[in-house]
Amino acid sequence: MKAKRRLGRELIGEAVVLGGLIASIVGLWRNNALLLCLVLGESALALLLWHGRDDVALFAVSGLLGPLAEVVFVRAGVWSYANPGLLGVPIWFPPAFATAALCGQQLARTITALRMNILSRATG
Repeated sequence: MKAKRRLGRELIGEAVVLGGLIASIVGLWRNNALLLCLVLGESALALLLWHGRDDVALFAVSGLLGPLAEVVFVRAGVWSYANPGLLGVPIWFPPAFATAALCGQQLARTITALRMNILSRATG
């Protein structure tokens, strides 16, 4: 039961970090500089919470490849952004992509652990 509670708390914490990132973007997308500062702080918090080797690698790769793909899409005319910054995408994209990926990974790990915990209790 303790493991299930701990995992439940982790799930809530992960959802709060991701929800904070989403709320920041929704509320501040018109102000690239302010949003960049806030997202950098949220990124730092995420890395403080989850900083294993795989976490840092995912953070770095997502922060690079996500925005790079967006630049390609914008340059190809697939879509555009209402408040672009550098190369047609907002300047806060790299840390936002990286933080969202890290939160997604953590949520997936916790949901999997919760599921395994529930299944092991049901069969054991």
